[in-house]
Amino acid sequence: MPEWRSGGMLFLAPGWGRMVMARSEDDLSEASGNSPQPRGLVDRVTRHPRVVLLLMVGVFAAASFVGAAVAYANFGIVNAHAYDLAIFQQAMSSTVQGFHVPFFESSDCTAKARCSLLLVHPALVLYGLAPFYAIAPSALTLLAARSIIVAAAAIPLYWLARQVTGSTSKALVAAGLYLVWSPTMSGDFYSFHVESFLPLELFTLTALWQARRYRWGLLAAGLSFVTLEVAPIFTFLIGVFFLVPVLPPLLRDAWAAGRTAPGSGFSLDGALRSVGATIRTQLRRLEVRYSLVLMGVSAVAFVALALFMNEFGARLLGVVTPSTPGGLAGLFFQNSAGPVASSAGSVFNPSTFGFTAEYWLILFALLGFLPLLSWRAWVITGPWMVVTFLSTSHRFSRLGSQYTMVALVPLFIGLAYGLAKVSWENRPAPQSAPVPPGVLGTPSATVTRPGPRRAVWLAPLLIAVVAVNLLLNPFCPVIPATVGQLGGPFSPQYFDNLSAVQPGLAWVEQLVNVVPHGQPVEVQNNLLPYLANDLQSYRFHAYNASQIAALPFNASLYPAYVLATPSTLGQAPCTAYNLSQNPNCGGLSGALQDPANYSLRGYVDSTAIGPVLLFEQFYHGPAELFGPVAPLPGPVFTVGNGLVPGGSGLVVTNGSGSSQSILTTNRSVGHPGQLGKVVVGLTTPGNYSLRLSARVAVANGSTGKPTTVVLQFRLAGLTGLVAETNVTAEEIPLGSWTVIRAHFEVSGVIINDQVQVAWQSLEYQVSVASLEWTAA
Repeated sequence: MPEWRSGGMLFLAPGWGRMVMARSEDDLSEASGNSPQPRGLVDRVTRHPRVVLLLMVGVFAAASFVGAAVAYANFGIVNAHAYDLAIFQQAMSSTVQGFHVPFFESSDCTAKARCSLLLVHPALVLYGLAPFYAIAPSALTLLAARSIIVAAAAIPLYWLARQVTGSTSKALVAAGLYLVWSPTMSGDFYSFHVESFLPLELFTLTALWQARRYRWGLLAAGLSFVTLEVAPIFTFLIGVFFLVPVLPPLLRDAWAAGRTAPGSGFSLDGALRSVGATIRTQLRRLEVRYSLVLMGVSAVAFVALALFMNEFGARLLGVVTPSTPGGLAGLFFQNSAGPVASSAGSVFNPSTFGFTAEYWLILFALLGFLPLLSWRAWVITGPWMVVTFLSTSHRFSRLGSQYTMVALVPLFIGLAYGLAKVSWENRPAPQSAPVPPGVLGTPSATVTRPGPRRAVWLAPLLIAVVAVNLLLNPFCPVIPATVGQLGGPFSPQYFDNLSAVQPGLAWVEQLVNVVPHGQPVEVQNNLLPYLANDLQSYRFHAYNASQIAALPFNASLYPAYVLATPSTLGQAPCTAYNLSQNPNCGGLSGALQDPANYSLRGYVDSTAIGPVLLFEQFYHGPAELFGPVAPLPGPVFTVGNGLVPGGSGLVVTNGSGSSQSILTTNRSVGHPGQLGKVVVGLTTPGNYSLRLSARVAVANGSTGKPTTVVLQFRLAGLTGLVAETNVTAEEIPLGSWTVIRAHFEVSGVIINDQVQVAWQSLEYQVSVASLEWTAA
């Protein structure tokens, strides 16, 4: 069997997947018969590096998947990347179902006229996951794949660091830091993105290039090309990275040739001749030729991918051709909003610049700034840093975003090479060497030269770095419990994961099973994963005729079903369904308010994100409840705590004899109106009691009549007024604080329920301290 040795390592073809773990210096001495006694934990760990590495990889993959599964079950993904997760689910589902458009997904089809995921990302590598998704068509399948892929990147990183440093312990440190680094865990934690493939692919490419396995390295580069459109840029930079060592001798020879040329001055002609000769010499080296090939292939791949995604790919896939920018300008991350700032002022704005600078400072600090020890790594790190600083939207510079998986690649390549600059293992004792005659006066004189000094600061630094990363791990409750959500470049959903599984997901799954297969259903963006396997599901979006023509549903009717939460119903767009019937439509939200179009088919009242509602077109019947009824909010609402002033309400402090703010009637508006309201959200059928702590007095200059209606209590919802009751002056003790009661019987579900208090007569002055809403 062919083999190849380098840096004390033994590898068997075809590559790192079948490698035999290298022996450290201590391992080699043991093999020679000089077996040292174990000196500590480091020695014990490095005696079985394969076991330790695979154990670390397995622990990370298991922890990542369990955490993601808990977040999925507890709707933690809803506030993060549920929409993106659903895109990949639907793309995988359409592929395994044999849909005529490969990787069809309706979200980008309606938003960007890109009806295949391949026109958003050239992610042909996803075909490798298709068999697994066919067996288990669930978001959990993608989350498990993400965990394994991200964890597996530690293996080529270990191999790379072992080659560069010649040390098993340093290689394990590099792999361990990658796995414990909090941005690794949180970078794509709540979702699935192809950015998570890049560390595995690009670490493998770099390790293969370092091992001089260039053909296998080109294969790894090719896999990255069919993963993400930005990959050719990084493979090009990796090629430059390996050419950098060629530059010093090139410049040195050119300078020497120019200085030694005949004449008094510097000879440019001599320098250029020397450069040409050095280049011809370097081109004879295999690593130089292959690095240039890698750069050339990368440049060709970047242009080819851009043309495929924006020019001819749609014709090959049989879908509508998306709008294309002129030339190659703007094709970097073309599928998203333009990342590049429009002016220097926007780049160097203190808030914008400071945000991104803080992001990179945190990334380096969480690695103990060790990547800075490798100056060559800036060849790869620098360009991506420039892109993040030019992006004023911070989409590339937020912790907890999938783009951290891109920034991760150059940082850990720099870490592997940076660790070679510090002494980690114990070195041999100082050696004595003979001194040449005449140096110290006698031929027998000797001088003691100490061995390389161990960096005593490295172990404490690594311990501190690991501790901080564990505190910032999204599983760790310490920071959210003591500090709360972190600001700056930390995503607001960074710590959204919950440790205990809540029961709401099972009820939502039962609810969505009500939707018959093949019926069009419009879904709120962050609920799309729960219906993504249905190719007739699509997200809330304002469509146009050219985009909707490519979707596999009838554009002449409203969607048969709508899945949403109460708070987003008003955001439902004016869809092509409405536009086909009425150019001046009020949007889907207007249709949902009309019982002639939609009625509530079923709902889940108790979830971590509140009620989840399923509307069905032309449905007549009671709404079906899945799961238990959630406790009512409140139940006591005060100003600043749920009681909101209306158009005729004025907030006053100390009006009730305490520091509590109250509402009072604002007579300056000149007419009665809404005094205040409480938004309940969703009220289920039953009997309810309203208690209002209020003071009513006759206004100055008024006589006041006992039969005058002073207050009106109203229940209003998505479809308008549901119930109301009046309170007259004779029902209220005047001049003092009292409790006014009312009772309501609710026969159906009230969506977006509001309890409103309306002031009805200018003859009376009303003050309100609190409102209590309870089930009777």
